[in-house]
Amino acid sequence: MLNAPKNLTVKALDTAALSSWDEVEGADGYILHFYNDTEKARCFKTRYSQGTSKMILGFENGKSYKVRVSAFRYENGREVKGEMSDFAFFSPISKTLKAPKALILKAGEKADIKWEYRNTVPKVSFYSTDEGVARVNEYGEVTAVRKGVADIVVTMDSRNSAKVKVTVDRDLRRKDS
Repeated sequence: MLNAPKNLTVKALDTAALSSWDEVEGADGYILHFYNDTEKARCFKTRYSQGTSKMILGFENGKSYKVRVSAFRYENGREVKGEMSDFAFFSPISKTLKAPKALILKAGEKADIKWEYRNTVPKVSFYSTDEGVARVNEYGEVTAVRKGVADIVVTMDSRNSAKVKVTVDRDLRRKDS
């Protein structure tokens, strides 16, 4: 049986994790097993790797996860798994002010902008680059006014801001030629 990979580490990124571990002699590849930190035995995601590191996307910032890895090899056309490593724990984090890139609304519709920074919801300010197209209040609620495009600028401080492109009354019909 293949030994468990040693020295599993995880670098938590923005909605992602970069896992790495030591090579196991005789392994043809590796299988990463991801768990929610609060659920003991239910693996919700597995990914294969031919090397000793793997970037995995699709995690929720601020949530706690754990991962472990096992080596495998092929014998007579079948996958034979080795022992599992110890768990490594991680929690993805946003290191920049994040907000949606775009909103598409009809005139009169409203939508709330959600934002985060380092897994918190910091105090921010908002302004519209064209209040004739879209207005925004102090809580991030956007009101579409008339057809056009405006940016809503979300500002935390002089170094951290984000733009949300608001398109009002965009024609989504297919144009026949």
